[in-house]
Amino acid sequence: MGIALRTRWIWLRRAEPEHPWTRVAPLADRKSLHCFAAGSKVLLGNGASTSFWCDNWLPDGGSVQYRFPILFSFVKLSDITVAAALCDNSWIADIRGGLSVQAMGEYLALWDVIAGISLDPGSTDSMIWKAAPNGDFSVRSAYSILSAGRTSCPLGKIIWKSRAPARCKFFMFLAVRNTCLTADNLQRRGWKLAPICHLCSKDGESYQHIFQACTFSQQVWVQVQARLSLSCSPPSSDFAGWWLAARQTVAKIDRKTFDAGVILVTWLIWKERNARVFEGNNLVGHAAIEANGNYKILQRVRCCGAEKKIKEAYNWVQDNRYKFRTEVYGPVFLEVNIQDKAHASYLEGHVPNYIWKMQEVGIYSRLDQVFEAPPAVKDVLISRANFDHSEEMLHEKRKQDEIKKHVVRKRIMLVSIYKKKVTESSKIKFVDQVAKFDQRFQVVLKFKDLLIRAVVLKRSCTQENMASIELDTRCLLPWEKNWIVPYKEIF
Repeated sequence: MGIALRTRWIWLRRAEPEHPWTRVAPLADRKSLHCFAAGSKVLLGNGASTSFWCDNWLPDGGSVQYRFPILFSFVKLSDITVAAALCDNSWIADIRGGLSVQAMGEYLALWDVIAGISLDPGSTDSMIWKAAPNGDFSVRSAYSILSAGRTSCPLGKIIWKSRAPARCKFFMFLAVRNTCLTADNLQRRGWKLAPICHLCSKDGESYQHIFQACTFSQQVWVQVQARLSLSCSPPSSDFAGWWLAARQTVAKIDRKTFDAGVILVTWLIWKERNARVFEGNNLVGHAAIEANGNYKILQRVRCCGAEKKIKEAYNWVQDNRYKFRTEVYGPVFLEVNIQDKAHASYLEGHVPNYIWKMQEVGIYSRLDQVFEAPPAVKDVLISRANFDHSEEMLHEKRKQDEIKKHVVRKRIMLVSIYKKKVTESSKIKFVDQVAKFDQRFQVVLKFKDLLIRAVVLKRSCTQENMASIELDTRCLLPWEKNWIVPYKEIF
């Protein structure tokens, strides 16, 4: 679609050159130019706006570039118009170098083509879009040009929407397009090998032969049909036609499962073919089926025809589950008088099984309440294999797994929140302790300041006392000194 949109800019630039936005339009790439060349055609007027070498102006609707490619390889880059090229045959001056024999032949052929062309000086050139009925360009018509020649696969949507594993779907898509590496395709690629089928030792190994005509494949299809109780017959003619016809015999709700079964059987056959080619293994049909790693997925095909029944029973139980309110503590005894011993043993073996299966999908109820359900619901609830491999059972298991994962995630989240709260509380305690220590430190600093001031005051007082004593000593009278000396001597 991107190429078609870019082609539109080329068309607008050529069809509406008077608009100013054409000068800022994005540059064209090679693919969009090829698309434009394939869908456009020029109706010559005066030839003043048509490229001589690149535009589709020739009488047959082609261009010189594509009509005479060998001659065009000798042309230098030129934007000469048709009007200028036809004037005195000026287009010859664009050709450079010595022409080869093939180029000379195209040169003479081009002379013959343009010899009968005459221009109309009174009219202008016009362009039409060949891919559209009205001659106007459309992105849809450009996309149809790009899509021309592509092969369609009628089984493509069926394969990709099936319930098979991705690698099996990819292989099946290649197989129905006949591009898987069978002997015939390898020979087309130049490989020298004997075109012998390694499954049946017959000539002509191809996609159709391996999956339907081979005796080993027929044996596998018969074994699968018997094991899974399929009603359709094995493929005998065109494989794609058989597939489309066989899936019509299956209920619409079961077709994706049936398609997955067909893909898995073909994948099984292909793996056995590769094992014989590269490993030398030779397994018979039933052994190949049992050796297949996807056999459990293949078992789901057995549910074809019962999926709708199981879905209806599941929906009924979900709609009526509000009635199942009686809680049972301990074992529940059910007394049933059955004359036939075989039927009694069957009931004895299956009733606990389906009660257990009901508990697996989250249904808890009394036994007598369950037997009030419609007969179709009872049939589903006592069926073993179909219920095990049904979509509803797998859906319930997926829901339970998601719930368990959700519970685990919530538990991890709660643990992380608890740890975070513990960390935050420890931080708060640490901050409180730091604040208390800071208060104590401030009190200690105050005591320190007070002690320093006390020491300073004591020192200053001592100095003042010593100064006063010295002053008093100097101020004593002489008689006081004489008196003091004898007084001291007395003591």
